[in-house]
Amino acid sequence: MILSLHRRMLFYMLWSVIIICGSSNYASAQTTSASPYCQPYSYAYCEPPDSYPYAGRIRQVSVGSFSNSSGCTEYPQYTYYNNLSPIQLLAGTATSFKVDAIHNDGSDAWLDPSYWGAVTIWVDFNGNNYFDGNELVMTDMSFADARTTGVTYTIPTTATTGTWRMRVRVSIGGPYPSSPYPCDYGTYGEIEDYNVNILPPLADPTPTAIALTLPGSSSGVALPAAGGTYDLGFTLANNGQVDLI
Repeated sequence: MILSLHRRMLFYMLWSVIIICGSSNYASAQTTSASPYCQPYSYAYCEPPDSYPYAGRIRQVSVGSFSNSSGCTEYPQYTYYNNLSPIQLLAGTATSFKVDAIHNDGSDAWLDPSYWGAVTIWVDFNGNNYFDGNELVMTDMSFADARTTGVTYTIPTTATTGTWRMRVRVSIGGPYPSSPYPCDYGTYGEIEDYNVNILPPLADPTPTAIALTLPGSSSGVALPAAGGTYDLGFTLANNGQVDLI
């Protein structure tokens, strides 16, 4: 039996490669308007630090290979960095999220537990221009843990593709803030928004079955097959269809 491996093999063996470029920026605030998302507010003075030493602020946000360093902003303590390229998130892929946040006095944890700080992250995975309760990526993580270990979060395969929003919020309260809302008014913290571009998951190229087909046909040939020329194909896990090689 002679199997004719057509040039189509090259087509099916050259899989798409998505190149995600990282960036490191020190960017000034592009806007303090969150529209069309809800507008958050916080209240604290960045300078001088001895006025509100327990207030929390964001110094750096890192997602995968993306990183952005920032300074403390005054009221409304909110920055939407729409001047930066969107963070690339690949559905179905585990992604690292870290936030470098600190109290104004330079400490990770304020001595008074009433002013301990925590970091929360939301991503609008369903593209409804809101941060739903099931879109929490990081929940009330301490400053030290958010900076050093962060979280590794698998982007849902059901996430809506397109450019949406991620919100990072530093909250001050004790013993830890209890899941702060993404849109409420807070004190002694800071909020930053970033654009995220959610990409569809990569195809799963795992072959689940092998098939012989007649040339120019997708119909399988029953085995044992008579001598002749056939196409060799396989069923892929991601689409359940026979693809010829």
